Amino acid sequence: MSKLNREIAPECTKCSKKINGYTGLESGSKPSKGDISICFYCANVMTFTENLDVRPMTFEEIDNLEHSVYVPVMATVLAIKNR
Repeated sequence: MSKLNREIAPECTKCSKKINGYTGLESGSKPSKGDISICFYCANVMTFTENLDVRPMTFEEIDNLEHSVYVPVMATVLAIKNR
């Protein structure tokens, strides 16, 4: 896991925990606008904004994710909630 290169990390929009790290599918990748973030404390699904803050994803946005993205997102949410 890499650290966000920021003095102030964004907070989860549900539980307010700091989002101070990220992982990507590609080595060395960094988050960008539209990328998905899942809080590992409460399983809240969010998306990065242009300035790397986060906002909650709507149910419609989640429902409209491509299948190849939706399945791992929901699997991660379930794994967090069931731990």
